[in-house]
Amino acid sequence: AGEEDFDGEDDPFLTGKADVAGIKDGSPEACAVLRLASEASLEVLDDGAALYSKAAANIVAARKGADGVLGTHDDNWFKDLAALDAVKWVGPKAFKQLRAYAKAHSEWTCGTVPVQLLAFNDFHGNLKPPSGSTGKITTGPNPATDFVEAGGAEFFATHMKTLKAQNENTLIVTAGDIIGATPLLSALFHDEPTIESMNLLGLDVASVGNHEFDEGVDELLRMKNGGCHPVDGCLDGDDFAGASFEYLAANVVDKTTKKTIFPSTTVRSFRGAHVGFIGLTLEGTPLVTAPDGVSGLEFKDEAETINALVPALQKRGVQSIVVLIHEGGAATGLYNECVGVSGPIFEIVKQLDKAVDVVVSGHTNAAHVCEIDGKLITSAAHAGRLITDIDLEIDELTGHVTKAKGQNVIATRTVAKDAEQTALITKYDAVAAPLANKVVASITADILKTPNAAGESPLGDVIADAQLEATQASNQAVAAFMNPGGIRADLVFAQSSGGEAAGQVTYGEA
Repeated sequence: AGEEDFDGEDDPFLTGKADVAGIKDGSPEACAVLRLASEASLEVLDDGAALYSKAAANIVAARKGADGVLGTHDDNWFKDLAALDAVKWVGPKAFKQLRAYAKAHSEWTCGTVPVQLLAFNDFHGNLKPPSGSTGKITTGPNPATDFVEAGGAEFFATHMKTLKAQNENTLIVTAGDIIGATPLLSALFHDEPTIESMNLLGLDVASVGNHEFDEGVDELLRMKNGGCHPVDGCLDGDDFAGASFEYLAANVVDKTTKKTIFPSTTVRSFRGAHVGFIGLTLEGTPLVTAPDGVSGLEFKDEAETINALVPALQKRGVQSIVVLIHEGGAATGLYNECVGVSGPIFEIVKQLDKAVDVVVSGHTNAAHVCEIDGKLITSAAHAGRLITDIDLEIDELTGHVTKAKGQNVIATRTVAKDAEQTALITKYDAVAAPLANKVVASITADILKTPNAAGESPLGDVIADAQLEATQASNQAVAAFMNPGGIRADLVFAQSSGGEAAGQVTYGEA
């Protein structure tokens, strides 16, 4: 190991008079030195670069994040020479040794790093393939004939793994509503199956959506932290570990503590490329959620929240910024186009700091890939039918995104089923079957949710009639209304989910 650089009295961290051996921040040389210090093992720093042992050990120790473990997503890195110089026992000699080692080993030279984001939104617990029009993606001018059947966790996961294999620098991200408004297979177990499915999928980062608050903030925290339901226990017979992915909620503040319920941002690094994520839901969440679900919470303006967080990320040395936001708009084009777009998300984008590179959106279940004001704006329909493949090139020297492109990939059902997802579905199916397969009604023809020009559908009429019938006697209701977006699937005459006869409707189908 190298000799001691200086004694404590000359520590530049204490004196503020750091000498970095003539290396200038922002230069290729500085970038290589910072990469070496931020990424190299203790052995490389101690033996290869021949740093003084205490300097090498302190450099590695400084990289450990809050969890105190290297190799996890909260690891630190040295954003500039001053940050490295602030490490005790690191001084002029250490910088010279780091520079010499980096120069002799080209793998530390800074360049362009390809980063892939695989994004989706509004999964809504669709573990099984969604039925009817909800299970199709329109691919041409005639929706009646130009479509592909898509969705289902078993197929979704296979597509995700295939795409992930294309780039080792890949993150899976989502823009909210993973849970809530879910089919029976997930809803019966308080959406624990969906969280477990996302864990198996390898989901990395998720923003909250309005439906994450359907059962209240305490239940949402249980989804993240785990534990059995406080009333129903663990209905599947074993414990619930919670989400292994990270939830973000930048604009959701607890009125009592004045703190966000989940972190506002997270940063993931690939070599010298650092990508910052800001995750949030729509400010109007209380307007579309039962009051009990959002009690004690404040939902702040989306654009103001994002713009206030950008400088904090930049101060950490993060120049590549991705927003995961559960707010959307409308689009009239096909799933990979940017035609006839309008709505809240595009108004928000106009207000965003120019430093934001990518906006992954959701909520309105639209499908589009747009480039607006130098930003990539994406949305992937809903129910796990599309995956947005976002490819970024990031310059390690500047930290900026130099190229960004995206495309929506259909999660077709023509691929092999993912074995882990199949096992999960089979497990919960067995527990749910007695209730799910109970026949509760009969129909003589399909009752569809497809709306007419006025927004009315046959299935919407049936649901509204049922609501009125159920509440007339006790509450003296005189009218009932059903919003089209809340109708999740058609009632299909020929469908048989539990071996029942055609025309029989099971509880699970209903």
